[in-house]
Amino acid sequence: MVDLLKILLIEWVDSTFHGGWIGKDELKMVPLKCYSAGVVIDENPDAITLALSGGEGEQYADTMTIPKCSIKRIRELKVRNGRN
Repeated sequence: MVDLLKILLIEWVDSTFHGGWIGKDELKMVPLKCYSAGVVIDENPDAITLALSGGEGEQYADTMTIPKCSIKRIRELKVRNGRN
């Protein structure tokens, strides 16, 4: 395991969906504000992939890829493991 993990808290927007019939005056027509945090396992020009959990040997669980066009704000959190 590395001595310093790169953990991000990302604020981003997602699409909203309403199934079935609904009146226009009842419909909230705004993007949904979301927050996700996790260990960065990949980043490219189009997206950032986070994992909720990480283990030895580069094993990850519960991953999420967020398109950069949806990201509003990023905060980097630095956490040291127990060896320091």
